[in-house]
Amino acid sequence: MDHLQNVMGYFDQQQPLCAEHDRISKDLYKEFGVKAGLRDENGKGVLVAAGAILAIQPVLLPFLAIIFLVCLIPTGMVSLGSVAMAALYPVLTIIYGSLQGYAAGDMLVCAIGSGFMSGMVIYMHRANIQRIREGKEYRFGKHNKK
Repeated sequence: MDHLQNVMGYFDQQQPLCAEHDRISKDLYKEFGVKAGLRDENGKGVLVAAGAILAIQPVLLPFLAIIFLVCLIPTGMVSLGSVAMAALYPVLTIIYGSLQGYAAGDMLVCAIGSGFMSGMVIYMHRANIQRIREGKEYRFGKHNKK
């Protein structure tokens, strides 16, 4: 029990330090040219959502990856693939839950959770969606926006 108290005491001591340093400096994003990785300087992170999906519904990840690639390969737009994947995640969740015979309450929880996650990803990509509509979104592998 003393060991647990020591560990908890250590956590309590380190908490202010963690709170102070919980962001990656925007200067580092600019210095190393990070544009599409785990997240950008605004904290957008589709990969984080994919990690959560992998943890709770790993069977859906290959289907979502196919959706992503179907959008990415012909257009070169990573953001389009991300938004399409997010939009279809609740649909796939409901189909999967139906096939697995989830109870109505469980299905509702899954639908709300996946809808919330989807909505957050789409909301965080609203600037990308606008650039897609204007034809100005960055295309992977291209040096100019078209």
